[in-house]
This record gives sequence, C-alpha cells and structure tokens, in this order.
Amino acid sequence: MASSRPTDVGLASRCLPVLSGVEVVREGRVEPFLHTHPTLSSSSVRWAGFAVEDYSIPACVIPRHEHLENFLHVVLRGSVKYEVLTRGRVFDFRASPGTTFILPQGTIDELRWKGPTHRIVVAIHPSLLLNALEETAQERNIELTEQG
Repeated sequence: MASSRPTDVGLASRCLPVLSGVEVVREGRVEPFLHTHPTLSSSSVRWAGFAVEDYSIPACVIPRHEHLENFLHVVLRGSVKYEVLTRGRVFDFRASPGTTFILPQGTIDELRWKGPTHRIVVAIHPSLLLNALEETAQERNIELTEQG
C-alpha cells in the first residue's frame, strides 16, 4: 500500500518517512492501532522512521488489522490472558510485565485482551533498520520474518 506520509532525511542521506503514529490498515483504511488516544506519543516530535505510543487500557478487542511497519509491543503493567487470531489460527497466551512481541511489516492479526494493561507500542520503518545495520551488514534490504 503506497503511503502519502511526508518524508524527512535520515542517517546516511536516506529518506525515511515521518511516522505520525502507530498505524494499521483495517478494512482498506489507514487508522490508529488502537481506538483510544495514547497517554504519550512521539507524533508531535515527528521522528523519521519510527513512532512510539504509550497506552493504559482496559480489556479490549483490537479488530483484525495489518501492520504497516515492523511492530514492537511491550507490556509494562498487567498480568492478563490474551488471544491472537492470525493466519486462520487462535493462540492463547498470558502477558505479564516484560512480555514483548515483534511483528514483521504486513502481519495480519486480531487480539482479544482479557484484562487491563499498560503497554508501549512502536512502529519501525524497515529503512530505519537497514540504515542501522548499513555499516556492518552491507545488505541491500532487511526483512523481519515470522517464525513458526
């Protein structure tokens, strides 16, 4: 999906998009990851290549969506059960402080959180990772892939 996001010049003179927040695609529309306002957000800073948001939310369903960027999720507070629906399967997990997941760009999932959590979510543009590894990896592209 083509993005209309503005760009900013990043390290190594590569253009990185300025991410206005952690966004996903739902039913063909780009929208915020969660349907509630974050308690903290990097959106006003306009960082190139990544966005950070902090949420304290009750039990919720995060409807089916596709991640536009690589995605990092860390639970800071709350010990709760949750379900992940992805690739036609349902996975049951228990989250506690420190529970972390990293999803590659393009992952499609739905989540059902059974209790309240305080969490941080981060969207990371693939070019930012490539720039970070450029001096040592000498690769033309980097891709996070799902294992399992």
